[in-house]
Amino acid sequence: PIPSTPYEKAYCLKGEYRNLTSGACVKAPLGHLASLGATDPTECTPGTHADVIGLLTCKLCPAGKYMDNRQAIVCKNCTIGDYCLEGATGGTVCLPGTVRLTPGAAKPEACDPAPLGHYGVGGLPVPCPNGTYQDQMGADSEQDCNKCPQFSTTFDIARTDITDCLCVRGFIEVMTPGVGAGRECLCDKGEGIVT
Repeated sequence: PIPSTPYEKAYCLKGEYRNLTSGACVKAPLGHLASLGATDPTECTPGTHADVIGLLTCKLCPAGKYMDNRQAIVCKNCTIGDYCLEGATGGTVCLPGTVRLTPGAAKPEACDPAPLGHYGVGGLPVPCPNGTYQDQMGADSEQDCNKCPQFSTTFDIARTDITDCLCVRGFIEVMTPGVGAGRECLCDKGEGIVT
């Protein structure tokens, strides 16, 4: 376009668009870009942002952040349970058996193995239920929680060791000698089950 006054530029600079009403070159506003020859700014797309005016291209969201809307000025922190690669439009859930307890994970390796007494689903730790324990990190389902031996239970969730399994009422703990030694719960009134 030819300038209408001697004060206007013949061509707009990178990151500027020509306002057709005034003929002036205008910097792209926050959340927008202005391509060469543009007569209007263009919104930044999801996964990008423009935190300064006058951009020719919107910036990709950095790893650990995402943007799910258009016209973004800043990107959002990746949420708990997820990780976000560069340019993400949303989080990617941590793999089964792994968890992320703080926001801003930038890669799958930032997800940690599910803690003891838990299994990891949807990037979050889920406690093993009452009557079970989990003594290994990285469990990925409730089936990975170990059941307490017969006639014993835990009296709380998220237990981490077989020693957390206590004999139920009417049973006593005894140590079994020999190969495969361990502990078991026996009826405290003899061989039968107390009713």
